[in-house]
Parts: sequence; C-alpha cells; structure tokens
Amino acid sequence: MTRYEKRVLRLRNHVLSHGEKEELAEELHEANLFEKSVEELKEIAKEKGLEGYSRLKKDELIQLLEGE
Repeated sequence: MTRYEKRVLRLRNHVLSHGEKEELAEELHEANLFEKSVEELKEIAKEKGLEGYSRLKKDELIQLLEGE
C-alpha cells in the first residue's frame, strides 16, 4: 500500500468514525487532485469555467480548484 493510499484510508476511517460523510467526500476529492496530471487538472479547470489556469503549476492548479 502506498503512502497516499494509507493517508486516504486513515482519513476515511477517521471521518467515518465521526459520522462526517461530507468531510470525507471533500478530503477524498482533495487527495484525488494530487494524483492527477497537470493536463487533467487543466481540463477540470476548463470544464468548471475557471480562468487563468493555463500557465499554472500543479500546486497552483490544485489551489485554484480547491478554492473555486
């Protein structure tokens, strides 16, 4: 199991133990963004109608998508 998978599993178990399903969905979404390539992140930004994403780096794209 990768470090990423362990983190996701730990977060999932924590959230489920506290009955916070919406937070789990948000955490999993955030974690999934880190797995995507820059091109995939740019495609998501395009689909969401965001502007100014074409020259951003991966971390900046993730921040943009999380802050939508």
